[in-house]
Formats: sequence, C-alpha cells, structure tokens
Amino acid sequence: MSNSSQSAVNGNRSIQKLASEYIESTSTDRKIGLRFGNCKITLNSNSNEIIRELNDYYKSFLYSGNDIDIEITAIDTEPPEFGISYTIKTPDPGKTKIKEEYANLRDGRVVRKRLTGMVFLFGNGLNLAVGPAYENVNQVINFINNRYIEWLLKKDGLLCHAAGVSLNGCGMAMAGFSGMGKSTLALHMMSSNLKFVSNDRLILKRHNGNLTMYGVAKHPRVNPGTLLNNNQLRGIIDPKEYDELRKMTEEELWKLEQKHDVLIEDVFGHDRLNLESELKAFVILNWQRDGSRTEMQSVDINERRDLLKALMKAPGLFYLPDDPEARTGFSEEDYVATLSGCPVYEISGGVNFDMATHFCLDILKEHSADEDRLPKAGSENYTKKITISKSVALPDQLKLARFKKSPELGPKLLFFSGGTALNPLSRKMTEYTHNSIHLLTPFDSGGSSAKLRDAFDMLSIGDMRSRLMALADQTISGHPEIYKLFSFRFPTDADNEDLKRWLNAMAEGGDSRVSIIPDPMRKIIRHHLQYFISAMPSNFDLRGASVGNLILAGGYLNNNRHLDPVLFMFSRLVEVKGTVRTITGENLHLVAELENGEIIRGQRNLTGKEVDPIKSAVTDLYLTDDLESACPIEVPIRQKIRELIAEAELICYPMGSFYSSIVANLLPEGVSDAVAENQCPKIYIPSTENDPELYGVSLAQSVLQLLYYIKRGCKTLVSTDRLLNFVIIDEENGRYPEPLELESINRLGVEIINANIVTEKSRPYIDEDKLIEVLLSLT
Repeated sequence: MSNSSQSAVNGNRSIQKLASEYIESTSTDRKIGLRFGNCKITLNSNSNEIIRELNDYYKSFLYSGNDIDIEITAIDTEPPEFGISYTIKTPDPGKTKIKEEYANLRDGRVVRKRLTGMVFLFGNGLNLAVGPAYENVNQVINFINNRYIEWLLKKDGLLCHAAGVSLNGCGMAMAGFSGMGKSTLALHMMSSNLKFVSNDRLILKRHNGNLTMYGVAKHPRVNPGTLLNNNQLRGIIDPKEYDELRKMTEEELWKLEQKHDVLIEDVFGHDRLNLESELKAFVILNWQRDGSRTEMQSVDINERRDLLKALMKAPGLFYLPDDPEARTGFSEEDYVATLSGCPVYEISGGVNFDMATHFCLDILKEHSADEDRLPKAGSENYTKKITISKSVALPDQLKLARFKKSPELGPKLLFFSGGTALNPLSRKMTEYTHNSIHLLTPFDSGGSSAKLRDAFDMLSIGDMRSRLMALADQTISGHPEIYKLFSFRFPTDADNEDLKRWLNAMAEGGDSRVSIIPDPMRKIIRHHLQYFISAMPSNFDLRGASVGNLILAGGYLNNNRHLDPVLFMFSRLVEVKGTVRTITGENLHLVAELENGEIIRGQRNLTGKEVDPIKSAVTDLYLTDDLESACPIEVPIRQKIRELIAEAELICYPMGSFYSSIVANLLPEGVSDAVAENQCPKIYIPSTENDPELYGVSLAQSVLQLLYYIKRGCKTLVSTDRLLNFVIIDEENGRYPEPLELESINRLGVEIINANIVTEKSRPYIDEDKLIEVLLSLT
C-alpha cells in the first residue's frame, strides 16, 4: 500500500489512543527495574511469568530506585488487531523472509511481528509491547534493548554492528562481515578474565576527547561449532547433543542453523559484564575459511572505507527520532569522524580464532589501565604469590631440552638493557623461548639516532630496531626480506641528494628491497616511509642512516608520537620471538655527574664510544628533558611496563654499558617498586670486558651501585633479596675490575654463581650458549 493510501486508512489515529485500550483495561502492577549504565528502566506487566523471565535474563542489571528514564509496559494477551494499515519492511540484504510491518501514526510508530502477532507501540514517551508476550519473551527483551539504544542515539550516539570486551577498563570492539565470528572471538577472549560489553550492538560516543563504547544487555547466541571449540562453553550443550555434534564435519557445523544462548555470568562467573568502557581499539574481521596464514595489520579507516560496511548499522524500525524530518541513518563520514584517533586493525587471511585472540589480547594489554585498577587483596581476581625454595641443577639439561622442543611455551625472562651488547644472546635465546621481554632505554644521543632525535624532537629508536632484528625470525618461514630491509643502511660516502632519490624509490615501491616484500606488509612499510619523507627536513642527512630506523620514525610520527603501536606492528611483520618495549615513551636524555665535579650531558658523552672515555667515577645519574639546563625530572613508567615486569619469571640486569644500559632503565619512577613486587629470581651479569663507564669501580662496587639505584627508586624501604639475588661470574676465565671482593657481595645477601660462561672461543666475552643454559635453568 502506498503512503497516501496508508494515511487515508490510518487517518488521524494515535498510538496513545490505541495503547489506552489495553493499558486502562489491564492490571500491570508487576514490575521490574533495570539499570544499563546511567539509564534507568521500569517495565510494568500483567504477567508474573514475564517478570520472572526478565529477572533471570537481566539478573546482573536489576535496579530498585525510583529515578526512571524509560518506562515500558508489556501486556501478555492475544495478538491485537488495531484496524490500521501497515507497510511491509523489506528484508535485510541476503534474507527473503518478511518478518515485520509498521505504521507511522501522528504521535509514534506501530511495529507488528508477522510471525508471532506481537505488536509494539512507541513514541512521545509511550513504550508498549502487547500480544503473546510470554511465549515471545525474547521479543520483549529486544524491545527493552531497542528502547535503550534509542535513548543513547538521541544523546549523540553512533550505532555499530559489533561485539565488545574490556580489560581493566580498556575496551576493544570487534566487527566483521556476515558470519565472520565477532561474537565467537569475543567469547574466546573471555577466558582471559576480560569483561563482556556487548554481543552484537555497540553505541559509540565522544566525550571530552575520549571515545566510549556502550553495550547492550543481550547475551550472545552462538552456533554449536562455537560451543564445541571453546572449553568454557561446552557445558551449555546437553551431553547427548554434544556427542552427536562431535561426529559432524566442520562444514556441517558451519551450515547448522541452531543457536544457543550464552549467559555470560553463568558461564564465566560474577562481575564479568560491563556495558560501558573507553574504546581503545577497533578490530575488523575480514578473513576466509581457506587455511591460509592469519594476519593482523593496522589500517587507516579513512583510506579503507571498504571495511566500514562491516561495522555500519542502521538503527532500524525501532528508532524513532524526535524530529520526523531527521535522518534515521548514519553516513560513512560519521563513522570515520567518530573513529578518528582510535587504532583500527584488520584481521585477514585464514580463520583462526586462537591466533586472533592472541593478537587482540596483545593489543588490549598495550592499553591496560592504571595501577589503581589492578586487582586488590580480597577481590575475586586477586592472586597471592608465595615463595617456594627448590634445588636447581646448573645446567638443567632436562629443562633445556623441554624449552628447546617448545620455545613458544618458553619462560618469560626479562632483560633491562640498552645497546647491542645483548643482541647475540637475544638471538640465541629464541631457540629456547619466544616469550623473553626486553625493556630498552631510548636515551641514545649518538650515531644515526641522534640525527632523528635532533630533526624530530623524538626518543631514540635505534636500539629498539636492533633488538627487534635480533629477535626476528630470519628463516624462510618468517619474513627475511623485511629483516634485510630493516638491517640495511645507506652508504656513508654517497651524495645526499642521491640518497633522497633512493629513499623516494623505496617509498614508491620501486626499489627491489621493498618490492620483494609481500602485501599488506609492503603497503605499511611504504606508508611509513612516505610519512617520514613528508616530515623530513630538507637538510636531513641520510648518509649512514638505517632504513629500519626511518621506517620506525615514520610510524612513530604517524601514530601521534606513540612508539608502542609501531613496535607491536613491526614485531608482527618480522615475527619477533619476544617482546621489545622502551622503558619510557618520553623524549629524555641522560645526565651524569662525576666525582671531579664534571657534568656529562647526553648518553653519547658517557659511553666512551664516540668521545674520549670519562676520567672520573660517576657519582649520580638522572634524566632530563633539557640538556642545556640539565635539571633532573621524574617520569613514571606506563602501566603496561609495570605489567611486563610483573609477568617476568626471571629478571636480569645483563652485561653491557653499566650506567647507560642497566641503571638508566631503573631511573623512571615505578620500575624499582615493580621489581620488588615480583618474587621471581633477580640476576646481575657483570660484563667480562672493560666497561668505560665503570671508571674506578670494582666488581663489588658495581653490585653496590646497582643496588643503590634500585633502592633509590623504591617508595619504601625494601630488603636486598627482593631486588637482587644472584651475581653470575666466571672467576677463572672472566676479566672483572679488581678487587673482586666476593665475600663482601655475599654479605649483602647476594649469592655468587660461579659458572663456566667464558669459553676459549668466546674469550674475553661471555659465551651466549653457556649463559643461556644457566639463566634458563634458574627459571
């Protein structure tokens, strides 16, 4: 029927008058109160059964206050006949069954469900569900949720077709093209103690610059394949049905049209629902069931508007704007503008929920909340750690063999380091564990890093690039072409203008070092190089520049001067077998005060590599953001760094430049406290070669200096055994600054481990194989 014909039939009819016929003649004294975030809802009904069903479904959102935002009435009766003319709602794309019809009256809208006879009237504060409501309580639930969605949309919300989870207050949204499995992925992630935000609808809102996602209180409905492949969900299926489903092929399960409700708190426990969270990342599933390798990449949603179709969602029939002339949908520009500044990732390749869960959890951990959101003693999520003493064989050959067999399950050894001294050991370590953690100092003020720091007022990235390469998978199964590009340096004797043309060729994909790299990695590298070129000063000197540094610098500048997302993405690109992060993301410098009164400004002037070595002992070391004034500043570590320290199974202060590599890592506020809180073994490995920074410092004094800086960073008095347990030396073959004074080290409560870590082939340096055996045996 045409709009004009419908208007003629419906005339000047009112939803208020239609509703009054039922509301005034029916006792609706049964009530339930609900609270979704800041929205308070009361539902009145004539049916105890409906209230009981809603109490069970919404048990996590019950509310008993009198302050109400939305009032709804649900009347259980025969399907009503209002004698009005309806317009059929066209089925959604890909569907043929006509399920709904509607009529717009002068004061609201009527929606009729053709299959069940349920009718919904809403507008101007009226919200009525009437018909066989108890038999179709799921439609009453949907009506409640749609009233909440409309309430949010009228407060400048943007509707998304997405699921959502949160970790410590940091949220992630997941969208996907039809059948991609966004709810399945969300449920996989729930096994990592996350909170569930929403299953299928999210409303996004910006407030004071922050992007918040609001979920809808609707439990997930999933297919049997999802239940079979998630251990925590298998209890939902009847045992007999479970046995039958196990006999089906993957293809048969995929096509099976059968849904099961997953009641979140029944499955995952109390306090696992949270309808509101700050949105930190948006993931779009765009993968295929073809068995190919699963990959994740950062995307610019403005450039990849093809992905918007996965998350755009029209409000539908149950959204009625206050202004009849107002639009009822949202444009691509609305979504692009709302997501501006929010990292967006595409997961492509083959369907692999385990791999996708790993990717997504890594991203969420990158955005973990501050320390006051950590579980406290007495809370359900609090875990108390206890210390257990045990004997350890050095080396423990059985343990080493186990690690080498399954390095992906290897222990989390954490290294506080800076320069390249640890790279050979790091490279060897990947044979035993892919879970090592490397916290590096970004304070280098020399070499090609200095050029980047001067040009862009940024932190040093050269050591990060170097460590990424040391941990990268250099086999053919990794990405050796990316490794080679990241390791390439421009000649030092070339003409700078020629180098600029060479760099432009790389950014355009014309250089063979870039063209050989497969997409989408090539696009990411080119994009970051193009960004670097656009920001590069005209007089920038490219001679001797590391191309890997230029790529990372471009990514850093392109990500609003945030390095961690770039490190994370390029760790994926080159299959880094470990975690590499900077101890701080701030652009700072090292300052050392010497015993003779001299002040050394900048790391390059301390190490003795680019300038003459210092001629007096270091008496103090601190950070500054201004080398001219050299005023000490305090900078706290990020929560994500604190968590990495907390995860470590062994903490190592390794060989390398003592002050600029080890002690510099301990200077930011919070490092020492995080070390003290972790009860794993802590080990110091003195360098066996001459360290110019340790002028006039003996082995025992270096241990005292290390303890001094760790304890200086603690907020309260902390015993030595919580900060340092062992010093590993090779007394027979190593060369250490005299006198050794091993007894004085023992009197500090620190145990000396005298091991064969310097071999004939490695002398005077430490043999990485031997040291790794000792370290791994102590985990």
